Amino acid sequence: METVDRALAFFRTRKPELLFIHCDHVDHAGHEHGHASPQYLAAVEEADRLTGVVLDALSRDGLLSSTLVLVSSDHGGVGKKHGQPTMAEIEIPWMLRGPGVAAAKELRTPINTYDTAATVAHALGLAPPPCWIGRPVLDAFSRR
Repeated sequence: METVDRALAFFRTRKPELLFIHCDHVDHAGHEHGHASPQYLAAVEEADRLTGVVLDALSRDGLLSSTLVLVSSDHGGVGKKHGQPTMAEIEIPWMLRGPGVAAAKELRTPINTYDTAATVAHALGLAPPPCWIGRPVLDAFSRR
């Protein structure tokens, strides 16, 4: 909760164009107790609650309709590990909400972790460097 509180305080006072909030307790729970363990699932529930705290704060500040929010994970896992090319290890949650985003749309195109930065760059109107292999997830947007 401290990370989210500090990030929101920074957001309110500094008003950055981009803010990244990293909550790593789910990753720690997966590596320590195993993916899909009760502790891991409790950590996922806490991440969901913290996401709600962020969305509530944006709503209270009148910024929810003008702010792009992306929630993702860096990897999945099997047991206490990851790194192999199995769906359980590479499939991640990837949720996007905000202006121009198609509401309640299930994305059918494969999304890789490195597509996240390209999607954020697209939303900010920035051209990604030629060396990036990630591509913006255009299917997430209602207008391109």
